[in-house]
Amino acid sequence: MATDQKLNPALNLMIRNAAPAAFRQQSYPAAFSRTLEAILQEKNMYPKDLAALLNVDRRTIYKVLQDDEFQASKQMVVAIAVVLKLSPHDAFALVDKAGIRLRMTSAQDAAYFSIISSCGAYSLEDINEVLIDKGITPLGCRQKSF
Repeated sequence: MATDQKLNPALNLMIRNAAPAAFRQQSYPAAFSRTLEAILQEKNMYPKDLAALLNVDRRTIYKVLQDDEFQASKQMVVAIAVVLKLSPHDAFALVDKAGIRLRMTSAQDAAYFSIISSCGAYSLEDINEVLIDKGITPLGCRQKSF
């Protein structure tokens, strides 16, 4: 049986961070928009900063933040998690707050799950290049709004 010291360092770090991440997620508001707002505050970011990272008009982000009933697309939520470099714990919490369920029987959803599991490791542009090459809907927004 492996001791704490013998575990893979990355796995050890993930397990050690699990309880604080669960506690933080319990403190997030119920609505996706409010959770996103809390995450932006934690990261000392403004909506315009997120808009710039996503390459969308800042009015789009303000609309998301002002509408507690906003229905975010999978592509939007995963893109937000990527550009904010959220931990997998926080990324999956954001997906959950958006009411999104990833089905492992869907190639697209399985790809998105893998992306969330390695959040922050790759740029949005690199991820989208691979997704497009594989025939999977890229992350981000539709042309003008989410």
